[in-house]
Amino acid sequence: MKLRSCPPRLASQAIAVALLLLCGRAVAETDGDWSFSYSQSSFSATITGYSGSSSVVTIPSTVTRTEEYREQDEDGEWHTRYRYYHYTVTAIGGSVFKNKTSLTSATIPSSVTSIGSSAFFHCTSLSSPPINSISHIGSSAFEGCTGIKGELHLGSQITSLGDSAFKGCTGISSVVIDCDIDSLPKNLFSSCTALETVTVGDNVKSLGSGMDGPPFGSCPSIKTFVVGRGVTHIPDAYFGTYYSNTPLGLRTVILPDTITSIGGNAFGGRTNLTAFTLPASVKSIGSYAFKNCRKAFDGELSLGAQVATIGSSAFEGCTGIKGELQLGSQITSLGDSAFKGCTGIS
Repeated sequence: MKLRSCPPRLASQAIAVALLLLCGRAVAETDGDWSFSYSQSSFSATITGYSGSSSVVTIPSTVTRTEEYREQDEDGEWHTRYRYYHYTVTAIGGSVFKNKTSLTSATIPSSVTSIGSSAFFHCTSLSSPPINSISHIGSSAFEGCTGIKGELHLGSQITSLGDSAFKGCTGISSVVIDCDIDSLPKNLFSSCTALETVTVGDNVKSLGSGMDGPPFGSCPSIKTFVVGRGVTHIPDAYFGTYYSNTPLGLRTVILPDTITSIGGNAFGGRTNLTAFTLPASVKSIGSYAFKNCRKAFDGELSLGAQVATIGSSAFEGCTGIKGELQLGSQITSLGDSAFKGCTGIS
């Protein structure tokens, strides 16, 4: 049977009416093993589920939605027709691969820029996080991925990073964080027990909290920590032993000349900390900041010309400080017991 023909203008009007009135309905938001949500305005899609069982997966760059509709011919008979819509995949939604412990590899197309919360949570066999083109990593996205080993580099293309993103990744030994973010999120690498070296790039503006969900809590193996020039403040208790979940083996911390303040108990109790250099840019040193850091200072302590505030017990028990100590007129506030027990000062 033939459908009724009509002039082009009327034909386009008829199509428009058909789209609205002829029982159009979405019959599939799946494409093979993939389920997805989509934006009709931008023709973009978010992967929301994976029904396959393969240990090696490649996320598609496009997915297709099929829509079934009914159309009536000139004899009044109805026919089933199909429309196909193609969408560019730009995101992996939350929990898509959660607890898929057999997953060893995931390849993501360059069109994907976002990985949702818990997307790869507890994928214990995943050997490398697929983040080369990613700008957003959601909370707990790779938490518990114990198969990720060696060095992890978080590049400057990452502008959003969720809490606990790599928590419990016990195989990571070194991290470089070049993300363009304001602050390290809570529990970012918490419980990464093999982590030994941390380098925070210049794009990061804050180290996060040292008490409320410290980014490196329960990381006992950290020995070297390098802070980038974007940071101006060392938070309270960030490296100190006041909380037992801070790095226990810390030996070397390198601070940039952009640091203006060091918080209370920032390094307190770090008996293994050695060869520490206090930046000349520092203006304020909090209470207990270096208490009992016996090896941190070896020789004369050079307090920069900008230091105005030294909190109580800030250097108490720092027996490595030796020789002459000069406290200049620029110091306007000096706390109790600031240098108590510094037995090397002559």
